[in-house]
Amino acid sequence: MKANWQDSEQWFQALFEHNPNAAIVFDEETRRIESINRAAKILFNYREEIFRTLTLSDIIDTDPPRLCDAELRREIRAFRTMAGAVFTSEIAEGKFVFNGQSKILWIVREMDNQSDVEALLRERKVQEYRSLVENIAIGVTLIGRDMRILTLNRQMRCWYPRIDFSRQPLCYQAFNDPPGEKICTYCPVIQTLRDGRVHEAVAEIPSERSVRYFRIVASPVVDKEGNIRAAIEMVEDISEQRAAERQIRTLSQQLLTAQENERLMISNELHDSVAQDLSTMKISLALTLGESSTLPDDVRKTLTDMSSILSRTIRTVRNLSYDLRPPGLKEIGLIETLGSYCDEFAEDAGIHAEFHSTGLKNRAMNPFLEINIYRLVQEGLNNIRKHAEARRAVIFLIGAYPNVILRIEDDGKGFDVAAREQAGFSEKRMGLSSMRERVNLLMGKMSIRSRPGEGTRIFIRFPFRDGLSDLSEI
Repeated sequence: MKANWQDSEQWFQALFEHNPNAAIVFDEETRRIESINRAAKILFNYREEIFRTLTLSDIIDTDPPRLCDAELRREIRAFRTMAGAVFTSEIAEGKFVFNGQSKILWIVREMDNQSDVEALLRERKVQEYRSLVENIAIGVTLIGRDMRILTLNRQMRCWYPRIDFSRQPLCYQAFNDPPGEKICTYCPVIQTLRDGRVHEAVAEIPSERSVRYFRIVASPVVDKEGNIRAAIEMVEDISEQRAAERQIRTLSQQLLTAQENERLMISNELHDSVAQDLSTMKISLALTLGESSTLPDDVRKTLTDMSSILSRTIRTVRNLSYDLRPPGLKEIGLIETLGSYCDEFAEDAGIHAEFHSTGLKNRAMNPFLEINIYRLVQEGLNNIRKHAEARRAVIFLIGAYPNVILRIEDDGKGFDVAAREQAGFSEKRMGLSSMRERVNLLMGKMSIRSRPGEGTRIFIRFPFRDGLSDLSEI
């Protein structure tokens, strides 16, 4: 047994000594060189007794790398000989334990030409990218032209642990529960495979009795001739983000609903109490002026002035009540209420205002959607009155299933859209910003087209919700 062990030790010693590449053993902690072979002596031109007094920093032309715990690592390093000559070599690194201490073995292979260096650098770069893709928190899948999964990273395997990807299943079957029978309608991969461009989509994908929301970006993989060979699908799980957005949207809706309820209460109080009391006072003054012929002229004049002030105050209170809550919205509906509001706006502001509607006749609309459309028109016309210097405004409300389209146009002085949006907060012109926030709450989109001297067009589109829809779905 002892003889066999001694023979084995001699065999490994001979293998180490006669290796054609330089072999260096050093201590991991101190980096002091402890053993070298014949090729190392020749390559570095050091005698063995001098070599054993050196550390890595004495023979490496750059700072030594931070050593890792991997069993084997390859890299390129620049070394110095005893005479100071610098040469480039490939290092294969291994780690072992001897007498309870960690040791590192370097096999140093001198690279004869630049092509060897470039090839190793390319290989190292590929390994780095492969490691990055494998360990990134975003799912990455390589999908062939036949929609089969060629390979995928650790994150995708973690999301779908029960799928055997070694058989290269079809992606629309592997990534859906139950498995899909045909290519998903939203699929950006099939679009990328067709036109070679990057496509993006957000998808709801069933998974183990729940629904996940994924943001999917597909990029083409082309060969040297420019032919599309496959597509890289990058998948980000945005389920938590969607849940947070729904919660924020619900809270915002509740806040707006509470605000509208408070406005309704104040509106009713102004109309039914304050305005009525003021009207009673005006009637009493009128009776006093009509019945009493003995009033002094100055008293009569004072009462007449008071009656005029009361008339203006009553009109102001009623206008304020109507602004807080349109009185006909519930009784006569959104279309008629907006038509009346535009007529009143034209009379009050001196701006010709037109209202046109199509596609929404006899359609029951969600009350939350109705009041927000009303507020958008209200804010849009107020912006025109304050800033546009317009002579004409036109409102279009169109039902184009599955959307509702609102357009607000004027022939005013116009403005620089980008500059105004950037300066909107500092200038306290919050009309456009508040409109955009309201549109976002309705899951809609708003665009503005305007140029100085060419008027303004606001285009708003949001999904239609009928009268039975739950507000939480908006």
